[in-house]
Amino acid sequence: MRSERQRSRDGARICRRRWAGQGQVVLDVADDGHGFDLSQPASGGAGLGLRAMRDRVAEHGGQLEIDTSPGTGTVVRAAFPGTPR
Repeated sequence: MRSERQRSRDGARICRRRWAGQGQVVLDVADDGHGFDLSQPASGGAGLGLRAMRDRVAEHGGQLEIDTSPGTGTVVRAAFPGTPR
């Protein structure tokens, strides 16, 4: 597993992890920012960002999971079939 940490402009910590196992390659991006409500439409935009991310991951045979709620931060996980090269 490889892990990288940095801070965003608003001070939230961001961690990116890559790992492989059980025939998958997985990328996690997590932060401890404000989080958001997935059931609500995006404010100020068309709301296509998450849908486009899901579509791109699916085009490569993967799955996208988003774990977030207001006040809890966010974890975005993309899992693809395969093994690292």
